[in-house]
Amino acid sequence: MNEQQRQRRRPHGTDELPDHVTQDAVVVVPGIMGSTLHDTRTGNDVWGLGGVSWLLKAWTTPSGLKSLAMTEDELAAKLGRIKATGLLKHSAWTPYLAGSEPYTDLVDTIRISVADDAAILEFAYGWRLPVAANGRLLADAARLHLTAWRRHATHAQARRHRTDQREGRLVFVAHSMGGLVPRAALDPGYDGDLQADTRGVITLGTPFQGSVKTAIILATGRGTPVPLPHRKLRAICATMPGLHDLLPQYRSLRAEGDVPHLTPGDVAAIGGDAELARNAARFHHGQRGITLPGHRSIVGVNQPTWQNLTITDGTVEAHLDGARQNSGGTFIRNRNDCIRYFQLHGDGTVGTSSSTATAPSTRNRRSSPTSSPTCRSRTATSPRRGPPSKPSPRSSATTSTPSRPKRRRELVPET
Repeated sequence: MNEQQRQRRRPHGTDELPDHVTQDAVVVVPGIMGSTLHDTRTGNDVWGLGGVSWLLKAWTTPSGLKSLAMTEDELAAKLGRIKATGLLKHSAWTPYLAGSEPYTDLVDTIRISVADDAAILEFAYGWRLPVAANGRLLADAARLHLTAWRRHATHAQARRHRTDQREGRLVFVAHSMGGLVPRAALDPGYDGDLQADTRGVITLGTPFQGSVKTAIILATGRGTPVPLPHRKLRAICATMPGLHDLLPQYRSLRAEGDVPHLTPGDVAAIGGDAELARNAARFHHGQRGITLPGHRSIVGVNQPTWQNLTITDGTVEAHLDGARQNSGGTFIRNRNDCIRYFQLHGDGTVGTSSSTATAPSTRNRRSSPTSSPTCRSRTATSPRRGPPSKPSPRSSATTSTPSRPKRRRELVPET
């Protein structure tokens, strides 16, 4: 923390805390690939450390990322081989976050609003694992953190300077996939008191309903920062339950006259794991009744973002426009009874509608009884020639002027 931040927390020459300082405890939860990982058996860092030299070695050597693949023991919940050691604070490249150093500034900003650094917990976690497993770990860690903070001397001082003088509670600040982890942690079936002890949850670009970009990563492994066989990344990602938890849970697959959900068979057809996809769907279904106390969702709205996809013989085509539903759950159609597709946006990874914590109440149907069998969207026709454009990985502020994508769809060839 710099001197200016210290003065904002505690004005010079006084022991009093300024009005903006809270007595609450804050838990920072990073997104996928946002926690550094260490192999306890080999003693090697396997993700997110070491700067540029480590990054090049990780992506270019044959065994550079091999340790990230889930083992049979890990898939059977026998954990401990890989340990999360901290939040990603050095510039790194990831298929999901692209070039990113997302957490140094975030944590420094939070420090201005808390009474003491002891009020902040940086929750690093094994993002390869199922979100449900990390949710249980977060519930335990958050409970210990809140207990320790309430016993801290500065907590008592922070309470005295607030009007209500209540005990501190938890505030979760979660980025991307990290927003799914507090929701799993707040399952009343695990810690029945954690919701009452939580003042608020702030999510930053969380794909509560999943992201088409996840399917693209599973299908192609494309977009690596240096030349790399795509099969290497695909093979690693196909073993990760955490990545499968980010697959679209909304109706995203364009079919003749309908937009059904992705099935485990669809996921397997593009290179994922059917059982992991099935487990992910069960997990999301069980999360629907969980309430996030004081939830504030911050989302990007102006970047071209993949909304739907088409699968043809193992080849995935991603689309920047998407179908919209009426209040009754039926899709909006044109006068020829064909589904209409609209230019929709997001933050470049997560569509705006997918960032809501409440899932739409629609049934998974492979066909619509009112669909014309000849209906086919314009974006599902033969692809144009030339390389595809990619949505920007950066979120734009919700007050920005909306941008329009140059192309209506993306072609993602099988590799």
